[in-house]
Parts: sequence; structure tokens; C-alpha cells
Amino acid sequence: MQKDVAFVVKKNITNKEMNTILKKNNSIIGEIKNIYKNKYWDKLYLDSLNSQKIAEELFDTAVNMGVSVAVKILQNSLRVKTDGKMTNDLIKIVNER
Repeated sequence: MQKDVAFVVKKNITNKEMNTILKKNNSIIGEIKNIYKNKYWDKLYLDSLNSQKIAEELFDTAVNMGVSVAVKILQNSLRVKTDGKMTNDLIKIVNER
């Protein structure tokens, strides 16, 4: 099962391929959710943001481009220091806007 999870996370797979994997082993869904939550959502402290829309956009960008790139895009849009790090100060700025 771990092999299937690694495949899903590391590869760009189609919805059809994903459905085939999920049909073979339905318990993989929980593992995949945990991986995405730990690797992206929690790393970006997205529960700390007031805007669900911004949180989801950052999450999506992080999954597709990497956590640091997602943060840099956010920092550029806010015209603050661009270092790719999600800090308490950055979270405060996002929540104030």
C-alpha cells in the first residue's frame, strides 16, 4: 500500500489512473489525505489564515509548484520580503487584508 501512496504523490497521474488505484485499495484515500495535509496544508499553516479561498489557492499552488514557490508568489503579491518562508508576520499580513 505504501508503494501505491508514493506513486500517487510523486507522479502526475490522470483521474482515470487515480480511480483505478482507489478501486484496488479504498483505504489508500486516508493515507493520501494525511500526506497532503502534512506535506502541504500544515507546512503552510493554512489553518491560521482567515480566508479559506486564499488557503485553498496556496495549497493548490504548493501541491503543483512546491511550498516555497507558493509562499514566494504570495509574498510577491503582498510586496513583502520574498524568502519563501511562511512566517507569523506573513500570516498576520494576509489576515489583515
